[in-house]
Amino acid sequence: MATDPGVLILSPTGRDAKIAASILASKGIVTHVCSTLAETLPLLDMAQCLVVAEEALLTSDRNPFAAWLESQPAWSDFPIVLLTMRGAEFDERLRFLDRYLIVLERPFLASSLANSVRSALRARTRQLEVKSLLEHKEEVAHRQKLLIRELHHRVKNTLANVRAMMGATARSSSNVDDFVRNFSARLVSLADTHSMLTDDYWQTAFLHKLLETELRHYDTTDRSRILLEGPDVALVADLAIPVGMAFHELASNSSKFGALSWPRG
Repeated sequence: MATDPGVLILSPTGRDAKIAASILASKGIVTHVCSTLAETLPLLDMAQCLVVAEEALLTSDRNPFAAWLESQPAWSDFPIVLLTMRGAEFDERLRFLDRYLIVLERPFLASSLANSVRSALRARTRQLEVKSLLEHKEEVAHRQKLLIRELHHRVKNTLANVRAMMGATARSSSNVDDFVRNFSARLVSLADTHSMLTDDYWQTAFLHKLLETELRHYDTTDRSRILLEGPDVALVADLAIPVGMAFHELASNSSKFGALSWPRG
């Protein structure tokens, strides 16, 4: 049997199942014939439609089938084509089928069966499209929640860094002008690191690029004074920010007091 049974056919007496399968096959519709309702039940989740003779339901335990129909998600109204005897009254014991039911009297024309099943399949296709849309909206909402949570985390960390920088700058500054100059430089350094992280969707910042960004302000002569050697290490966000700030402080101090070097290894 194929993975997708397509249209299930349950008509265990007479030739209805064989005839129905032959008619639908001639229209290019995939079918799977079942012999009992118990055999049909496990296939319902994969099927698109059920063609069933009323006697197959009346002579079986209908409770599991009724429970399956009742437990369908909100987007689903599983289509059923019910084969009845011509002129017979609808049996009240089958009232649980009335959510999406097409009644086809026997003996039926081949065109009547094909049209009924096509109508059921179109309805199921629309239901599955609604399901796909709902799942997509749910996925988008979930991703939005994750992004908001991540943004909240990053904003808190950034504000904590700014507060720490402000305190450190205040302690090391002798006057307001020094404070404004040093604090502004540290904010620019923090902003540069943030720019690298946001360019990579807040994933990583590469060490070479981070160093180039921090040190380019000091390479003001015709001959470059900056030499970077070693592997280009990728730093995750929680490491990139403090590392960037550390190199900013080292470069700033070096410009005032002497050369900056970093040991190889």
